[in-house]
Amino acid sequence: MSHPENVPRILRWLNKAAQKGWIRFDQYSPLKRLAIVFYIVWKGLWRPMWRVTHPWKALWALLTGKDTYRLSLPGYAPQPLQMSPLNFLNFLRLYEAGYTPVAIDAEKNVLIIEMAPGVRYTAHVADTADLVHLKELLLEQEYGVSFRGYRILDVGGYRGDTALFFCAHGAEKVIVAEPAPDNYALARQNIQQSPYQDRIELLRVGIADKSGTLSLRFDLRHPHVHSLDHLHGSPSEGAPTVSVEVWSFQQLVEHSGWPEIDLVKLDCEGAEYPILLNTSPEVLKRVRRWAIEYHGSPTPLQDRLRELGYAVRLVRDRGAFGILHAERQQSA
Repeated sequence: MSHPENVPRILRWLNKAAQKGWIRFDQYSPLKRLAIVFYIVWKGLWRPMWRVTHPWKALWALLTGKDTYRLSLPGYAPQPLQMSPLNFLNFLRLYEAGYTPVAIDAEKNVLIIEMAPGVRYTAHVADTADLVHLKELLLEQEYGVSFRGYRILDVGGYRGDTALFFCAHGAEKVIVAEPAPDNYALARQNIQQSPYQDRIELLRVGIADKSGTLSLRFDLRHPHVHSLDHLHGSPSEGAPTVSVEVWSFQQLVEHSGWPEIDLVKLDCEGAEYPILLNTSPEVLKRVRRWAIEYHGSPTPLQDRLRELGYAVRLVRDRGAFGILHAERQQSA
């Protein structure tokens, strides 16, 4: 798990300044690029770069916004790959930790990474968060590492990475809900090429507090943050949308047929609030553990879960978003 003390004070200050709106600090901003270069040098991540690319040319491409890197792997000629700044940073972090890509497809702009023995994940590395997600799962272990015998609901399954991770670490069954057509198709591909396709059920539905049909708002540059449009109060002008089927959380629980759910993972871009706040206590308390990425204040979620008898702790808190874990107490 990541800890604030492992991040230089200047980077913590810049993140806080960005949260307050004082500076632009998204990954494509010049200041963020400079911060990423600083982090790479500070952590010595330039050293493993010699095995896959030319460090100084790569750092210059990162700093100047070129975002194209010539990567070399055993058995492959050097290939140019376009990577977002954060994907490049996390490619280096994963590579240093031993998660070496087993293949490159420059035409599709993907890396194939073995995230567990026999589990190959196709990571799209241009304008995505694929490698950021893998870093959080594999290195920071934000959801834990032991799920032996678990029955899990994965709400906001993205491209199948968490479902594969859960199964690789012992989960008995994972039901995944992912409404976005692009992410659903890639999740299906990643799951079908894995040894766990019989343990993962993939549903092309969104999850909220009510069933029906809603508009899904697309973020074309950040496919990990597609969101149900009603969560923002009104449709956003100019943002592409598509109608998707939406189930209530209660409907998903009933679909599982499980009297108790060992873990629910919520990463659903704001839908965590109506799910937690508007679903009946009887349904929510069928969940033994929660792992929730929140997008706003965690306080309403913490209050609701504690009211229902869960012990709650923040695993990652970055102001506007973070991850909390909750575990039902025996007396609840």
